[in-house]
Amino acid sequence: MSREKKTSKGKQRIEMKKIENEEARYISFSKRRNGIFGKASELSTLCGADLAVLISSPAGRLHSFGSPCVDLVVDRFLSTGAVRSSGSVHEQSRRGQTVQDLNHRLMELARRLEDAKAKKAALEERLEAAARGLDCERIDNLGLDELDRLMESLSRLKARANARTAEILTGISHKPTAVDHVGPWRHGGISTVHSDSDGLGVQCPSNPVLAVTSQFESAAPRSNPLMETIDFLDINGLFEEF
Repeated sequence: MSREKKTSKGKQRIEMKKIENEEARYISFSKRRNGIFGKASELSTLCGADLAVLISSPAGRLHSFGSPCVDLVVDRFLSTGAVRSSGSVHEQSRRGQTVQDLNHRLMELARRLEDAKAKKAALEERLEAAARGLDCERIDNLGLDELDRLMESLSRLKARANARTAEILTGISHKPTAVDHVGPWRHGGISTVHSDSDGLGVQCPSNPVLAVTSQFESAAPRSNPLMETIDFLDINGLFEEF
């Protein structure tokens, strides 16, 4: 009596389309997700690669796997556009924090610069108003000595105005600054801010802040060149009320 030989379909290729049965779809997702994470772990172990795998399930739940850490790899990718390992995880984290601190300092300098521009505009308007009070026609009647005294007074006034403008722009009052020296009224300069902890620095864009130096300070008691100039002009009839 002969037996009928059972036929088997054998190993068949799965058609690449969405699984219609919901239960079967979830089971397949779970198996294949674990398989992807396993392959990623092998790649990291064998090749020393830093990687991150992010998967959203059909139900909307997020699953992730990373080596050494998902957050670290994603942050490096978003900030530099490339994954490049240099140093330990702790060293990379420290550098990232340093960059954030420098960015905060740069934003603060930019805010102070905007405030200083408004103060500078107000100061220039006051100086222009004072200049309109000069009777330039009467200057022609001054002698050489009087003209020299007038020029000297105006020079001192200009120096004090430059010093005060630079002082306002830097937001400091008679204190040393860590920003490289930039002369008064100089535009387009580039300053370098240094980190006190590890020597790292960031180069700020064009003219983020103007520095004031000790060249405008004097050890001798200060006079008031503005009042001296006004008194001189008033005595010689060159100043008119406005």
